[in-house]
Amino acid sequence: MHEDDEVQPDPTMERDAILPPRLREVAAKWLLRMSVLAFAISIVIHLTGGVVARFITIGHGGGPAVIGQGEGPVEMAILSDGDLKGIDANGLDVSVPAISSEVAASNAPVPSLTEVGPSDAGSVSLGDVSDLGAMSGGGNVSGADGAMGGAGGTGGGGGTSFFGVEAAGTRFAFIVDFSASMEGQKIARLKQELRESLDRMAETNEFIIVTFSDVTSVLGNRTQWREASNAGRKKMYPIIEAQPMGSNTLPLPAFRVVLGELRPRPDAIYFMTDGEFDEAVVQEVALMQSKMSTPVPVHCICFASQSGEVLMKKIAQQSKGTYTFVPGP
Repeated sequence: MHEDDEVQPDPTMERDAILPPRLREVAAKWLLRMSVLAFAISIVIHLTGGVVARFITIGHGGGPAVIGQGEGPVEMAILSDGDLKGIDANGLDVSVPAISSEVAASNAPVPSLTEVGPSDAGSVSLGDVSDLGAMSGGGNVSGADGAMGGAGGTGGGGGTSFFGVEAAGTRFAFIVDFSASMEGQKIARLKQELRESLDRMAETNEFIIVTFSDVTSVLGNRTQWREASNAGRKKMYPIIEAQPMGSNTLPLPAFRVVLGELRPRPDAIYFMTDGEFDEAVVQEVALMQSKMSTPVPVHCICFASQSGEVLMKKIAQQSKGTYTFVPGP
């Protein structure tokens, strides 16, 4: 070695000079312990994050989690540091699931037509019925030429028409002229109208047919209501066809049957004639109606002749029924 060569320092000697061997040993143990602790903390963080993520997944799986129900195993999701950082950066979606439109519709409140309090439960208004005319349940709503407005009665749940005159109700009485003046095409038309009127009735409706001339006859020979069922109508058709005719026009006994003997009372009466009759019929019918709480509407039909029009209009007006003139065949 030359004298001019520079002597380089030994790094090991410098380290030994700085850290004594005992201190180096303590530092090595401390670093080992810190590494173990850091590893344990990392495991705890991963497990905690997995449990939180699993419960969030269960909570959004289509319904609330029920404790103590279900037999399947619960799996835990282990998330990495990157997953946890992504969750922290984006935030957890814990919003309430939206209710479907079908559920929302089924739970929507139903608006009431009328708010009814305890004090006015017995006086609920169902609307303005002034446009319905003078109807009270079983009257006429329309007619042919010359029909007078207004009707009455107590029925409901059905209806029919006779010579184009409509009436509502469940029980209908026909008081029809079978006198000699009706012979020919007029009586044929009357029988046809009777059959068609029965056909228009609901099977729950009831009817009675009373013919008048010089003799009063209840078709079927029994003063009682007949069902408008298919069988009941078919049974009546041949009786209508075979009914004999009389001579005079005497309708009052037929009204006494319908308004005096028949129970329960009709919802509407059809009264048809082609001729004149005694004016006393008007007073007698009014007297029978006065004994009832509500008059039975009488729908008066002058057929082919208007000779009885004045009296027919009086009966219709007194009973809150209608008057109609129907030209002959």
